[in-house]
Amino acid sequence: MPKKIIPIILSFLLLFSGTLIGYNVSNYRWKSRNSIEENTKLRNFALYIYSEIKINFGSLKENDSEMQFVVGRIPFYKDLDIAILEKENIKKRSEYMNNEVILQVKDKLLDIEKEHNVKVLYAIESGSRAWGFESADSDYDIRFIYCHKKDWYVSIFPKRDVIEYPITDEYDYSGWDLQKALFLLNKSNPVLFEWLRSPIVYHQEEYFYEVMKEISQLYFSSISSIYHYLHMARRNNREFLQGENVKIKKYFYVLRPILACLWIDQFKEAPPMEFNKLLELIDNKELLLNIHYLLEKKRSGVELGLEPRIDIINNYINEKINYIGTLITGYASEKKRFLIFRSVLCKNIELLSCKKNVT
Repeated sequence: MPKKIIPIILSFLLLFSGTLIGYNVSNYRWKSRNSIEENTKLRNFALYIYSEIKINFGSLKENDSEMQFVVGRIPFYKDLDIAILEKENIKKRSEYMNNEVILQVKDKLLDIEKEHNVKVLYAIESGSRAWGFESADSDYDIRFIYCHKKDWYVSIFPKRDVIEYPITDEYDYSGWDLQKALFLLNKSNPVLFEWLRSPIVYHQEEYFYEVMKEISQLYFSSISSIYHYLHMARRNNREFLQGENVKIKKYFYVLRPILACLWIDQFKEAPPMEFNKLLELIDNKELLLNIHYLLEKKRSGVELGLEPRIDIINNYINEKINYIGTLITGYASEKKRFLIFRSVLCKNIELLSCKKNVT
């Protein structure tokens, strides 16, 4: 057999196996979080094999219009079952961010500590950049939790427990005092749970984060979180997605809370912030292709104004909102476990008060 024939035969075998893997994975209905992660890896492998073969054997060039690249992501092809496949979630999205942005945020956090005489315990990115559907001109929504020195907490007078700054040059800074954060954790505030799961972390005190992560699992309330996300989905759907022409970008602000509800119901835990992880709950390929098309338009900076409604997405939204509304009626009320938040508060202050800016 001529030597030139061998790689050709091998390529077709690999192409067939890769296509078969991609087909089986895309048609497999995911039952658990572990299987989602495993199948994502499998699909990524199939995609890699497919792309390598097409490039190496001349049927596709790296600069071909059929191939597209996204910063921090592997190549994807329009003719595959799924339009976008993210890299394995090994690295934080912050590793792909502009280093100048990260350094600027860290410097600002140090300035905040000095200005307010506090210690920043945890700082993350919230909003569209953490969700994964930011535009080129999206704001940086920096959220943080901080603590004062001990004397601040024994005053009988009420004090301001937030630090906020006006948006400047696309940077939006807002933080909660530790006591406020614990109070909201006690209420199973979904926003705080999202902060604790942000894929973009600017600063983190390890002890604080480990404690908050542990007690957040005890205080998570499925029913209150589903009510929160369902209300958000209903409001945005009612205000922005009715009529023949709709604000296209608002689809994301309805789909994300809907998928968050479905995640909570399936896994009984706080949903991830990343939109691409939530999309793993959708197995309708046509629906996914429509969502991914809008997603890439938004990421590329294309202005998403009023456009004709997309019926397949609207139908999915209406169906799931009705389903979740019925589902929530079957949830029993939840009793929270009793934890002494005062000990958490005091220990953080004792450990961190001796550090800079909190003496």
